[in-house]
Amino acid sequence: MIKSGYLTRNNSTIYVLLTLLAICFLATGGIFVKMSELPPINTAFYRILLSLPFLLPFTFHKVIKVNRKVFLNILLAGVFLALDLILWNISFQYTTSLMPIYWQI
Repeated sequence: MIKSGYLTRNNSTIYVLLTLLAICFLATGGIFVKMSELPPINTAFYRILLSLPFLLPFTFHKVIKVNRKVFLNILLAGVFLALDLILWNISFQYTTSLMPIYWQI
């Protein structure tokens, strides 16, 4: 257990390993977007749609209790996330999967 100021952290090994696994999944996501035969907007849509069944049980009881202002903020954040994913997926049409290797040379 690490104590620094008012914060107390308990970094269990499983949480560190899960964080590294999540980073690996995020890092390889672009490769799968590039390999997909779907248009970029559809790929972003299905990526979010397929994640909903896993995330909804954690937030469903909290979403019901929000007021209108918080709901609008959540909706606006969702729109910006959708735009980010769409533009990120479209950008893979203009580059190759090997581009980061070229940048290192």
